[in-house]
Amino acid sequence: MQGVSLLPRITGLSDAQVRDAFYYRYYEHDDHMHHVWAHYGLVTERYKLIYYYADGLGLANAGDVTYPPEWELFDTDEDPHELHSVYFDPRYRQVREQLKERLLELQHALGDVPYERPTPAQRAKLIGKR
Repeated sequence: MQGVSLLPRITGLSDAQVRDAFYYRYYEHDDHMHHVWAHYGLVTERYKLIYYYADGLGLANAGDVTYPPEWELFDTDEDPHELHSVYFDPRYRQVREQLKERLLELQHALGDVPYERPTPAQRAKLIGKR
């Protein structure tokens, strides 16, 4: 997401708008240093929603192994160290759906698209471009 100057907030010169959430994407799938699956997510003041699409997409320095996708949701007020995902907890169903909707809104606003697993033919083309 493109940044916005903090100067108005720091200096108190205006009522700068504070974002309710931010979107991020991590492309370095299962690289040799971090071993984190490729994912994107949404972070709010209280929650973190993460979608691990777990596919290097043929990018340089990304792992070649694709894993089944996974979701995680953390309530950072209740679990500040993010040790226990509440994604499947029925108490968080409404929060989960609202965050997924906001995630899609921010992806669209930024020109990003939700991940769709490539077909074998598409994957062969991706790997052939390396």
